[in-house]
Amino acid sequence: MPSDDRDSLTSYKEAILRSREINLSDCPGCVAELLETGELDTSLLSKDQRRELAEFLNKVDSQEACTEADGKNTACHKTRRRETRFDRINAIMRLFPNGRIATVSVDTDNRFIYNGRVYELDSSLKQYAPKRTRYGDQYDMDRVTVIDCGDGEIHFVDQDGYDIEDNMITCIGR
Repeated sequence: MPSDDRDSLTSYKEAILRSREINLSDCPGCVAELLETGELDTSLLSKDQRRELAEFLNKVDSQEACTEADGKNTACHKTRRRETRFDRINAIMRLFPNGRIATVSVDTDNRFIYNGRVYELDSSLKQYAPKRTRYGDQYDMDRVTVIDCGDGEIHFVDQDGYDIEDNMITCIGR
């Protein structure tokens, strides 16, 4: 068992994470493009691609797990599965249907470049703060997802698809 100071996953946790993965071959081409390139301009999708994406998202959203309430009650009831990063990114895509989504790398100074501008994340964002380990500094996240609405409005979310408040990001120049 790994020591706690390494923040490593146990083999059990790794198996759980693998069981939640979606096979890339089951995804529409536009989802594969998003995963491979880090960006997807939903306004460029054809009518068939939009339908295919909507069907896929509905299929993912409707997956429910069936569990028994207890040993005495054999009736099966449906429970909603936990929200995943994929769910959160898809919710963002539905919120900004004409938005261009791009994923950019964050350096160790909490800075990233998007569209020729340099942005800096507030040092209080724990997911981007380094953790000291015996192997050196380790980071939970090293990417930011940018949603460019095309009208000058830009939204930022972290690597897990959670919103980053505007006051936590500063544009420091070109």
